[in-house]
Amino acid sequence: MKRQIIKTEKSEHFIGSWIIDNNELMENIVDYFNNNHEEHKFANSDSAETNNEEKDFMELTLLPKKIKRDRLEIFENYINSLVDCYMDYQNQWNYTKKWDRIHIGSFTIKKFLISGHHKTFHNDKNDINTSHKLFSWITFLNDVNETGSLEFENFNISIQPKKGLTLIWPSEWTHSFRHTETIKEEKFIIDGSFHFPDTIDTFE
Repeated sequence: MKRQIIKTEKSEHFIGSWIIDNNELMENIVDYFNNNHEEHKFANSDSAETNNEEKDFMELTLLPKKIKRDRLEIFENYINSLVDCYMDYQNQWNYTKKWDRIHIGSFTIKKFLISGHHKTFHNDKNDINTSHKLFSWITFLNDVNETGSLEFENFNISIQPKKGLTLIWPSEWTHSFRHTETIKEEKFIIDGSFHFPDTIDTFE
């Protein structure tokens, strides 16, 4: 067996990037997290073993049906902005327009304390239970200087958190990513995925 190299004139990473230019919205999402302590959990709380070497952050999970039921206007506004980003993503890669019914499932607000991280590379579609996931997304809720970057393993891309910066990328193994350690500042993000409409947690 001898490996062959396919030559190409175009190289794409399929990572879309936008700024949601609404500082008040970003700050309101952070305030929602800070004001709902009873809904926080640590990243490893579902595991029998605590391993902060792999990941270390707090998170709050939100279901779309809760947003509708409780009329959480903050997140309704955020989702509208996120959908605008996704529609522009479709305009960049026309094939994605074939999927005309894509839903937003549950998503999480995460707080990385100083020294917080998710050091291991991972991706959102990794087994049969996550096979419905199509695109992953993230919005950084505050600025972080120097450390705490988002890294994509296979593209040598490192992105520094900036308030309102929003990314969308394929959920496949090709786009494995990680959050490096925050050394001097806390980091807040909101993230989740777009998925095919064959699961129960939808925003409709």
